[in-house]
Amino acid sequence: MKVYAVKVKDGFYLSTAPENRYYSANDGDRLHKMLIDGFPPGPTFHKNWVFVDHEPMKISHMQTQPSINHRYELIDKTLASDRFPAMFVRDDVAYFHEGEWCWKEEFVPLRSLYNSVSDEQPDIEVEDPLDLIIVASVEAVSTPERINYVVAAGRWDSDGKTTITNGSVEHQLYDKIAFPSLIIHEKPCRLSSKESYDIIREHVKNNINPMAASVTSDYNFCFTVQKRAPKAKPYHYTVDVNNSIFDKRKRRPKYQERVQKDVFFPCFEMTWSPENYKGYTPIEGFKAENETALKETIDSYLAHLMAAINEPMKECPTCEGVGYLKVENP
Repeated sequence: MKVYAVKVKDGFYLSTAPENRYYSANDGDRLHKMLIDGFPPGPTFHKNWVFVDHEPMKISHMQTQPSINHRYELIDKTLASDRFPAMFVRDDVAYFHEGEWCWKEEFVPLRSLYNSVSDEQPDIEVEDPLDLIIVASVEAVSTPERINYVVAAGRWDSDGKTTITNGSVEHQLYDKIAFPSLIIHEKPCRLSSKESYDIIREHVKNNINPMAASVTSDYNFCFTVQKRAPKAKPYHYTVDVNNSIFDKRKRRPKYQERVQKDVFFPCFEMTWSPENYKGYTPIEGFKAENETALKETIDSYLAHLMAAINEPMKECPTCEGVGYLKVENP
C-alpha cells in the first residue's frame, strides 16, 4: 500500500489520497481504520489524513475470521431425546445450494425445531505491504480557519440557500500540483467575484439597520443600498390621491397634505464579474496569502462595510441638504 507522508518536527501526517481536498469523496480515510505499528493513528482536521508521532514501520488491519462449529441446536431443550437430538452437525443434515444452506429432505420435518448456531473467532491482525513516500517536510502544519458563509443558492428566494466553505476556495494551479492537500490552505488563495458578491449581499441584508439605510435593489446580478437621513427641515407637500395612472375614470381631485421627514441617497452598489451589469461596479474577489488570512479579510471587510452603512446621518441644517452630518451618540 502506498502511504504518502508529510514530515513535521513532532511526527508524520499520513494519507493514501494526498491530492484530494477536504470534502471530496475518496478512499483517503482508509488509514483511520488501520493500525500503524500496532496502534490506531490520531485524527486531524483533514479527513483524508492521520497523524503518528514517529516514522511508521508497519501498517496492518484487523481482519474478520469466519465463524466455526456450525450446527443446529434444539430450541426447546426439554424435547431432547433419541428422536430429537439436542444438536446436529450442519454438514450431517444440510447441504449448500445457491448461496444458502438447505436441510436434506429426510430432515426437513425437524427444521422448525432447531436454530442455526455457530461460534465466532476473534479478528486477526494482518500486515499490509508499506510503501512510504515522503512528499513534503515542514516545521509544522497549521489548522485552517473554518470558512462557512450561507448565501443565496439561486436567483429567487425559493431556490433556498447554499454554503461557501473552504472547499470553494481557489488556489494557484502550481500550488495544487506541488503541495499536498494537507498544507494547500497555507498557500495564496481567492474567492471568485460571484462568491464574494453573494457573501456581501447576504451579510448586508442580514445586518442592515433599517433606521439608517435600506436595500433598494436586490438581485443576483446587482445590489444597491441607500442611506436614510432625517431632513433638516421636514418638507410639506400636497398630493392628489385621486390622480393615478391606473385610474381610467376621471374623478374630482382629492388633496392630502403630506410630510417628507427623511431623504435617501445611494451609499453602496455592486455587481460581479463577468456579469458586469450595466452601470454597476464589479466587486473584486476576496484574496489573501492563505485561507486563515482570507477569512480574516472577509470578516474585516464586512465589519467595516456595515459600520459605514449603519452609521446614522442627518441632513445639514446650514447648507439645507447639500451636505450630510454624522449623528454623534445617536
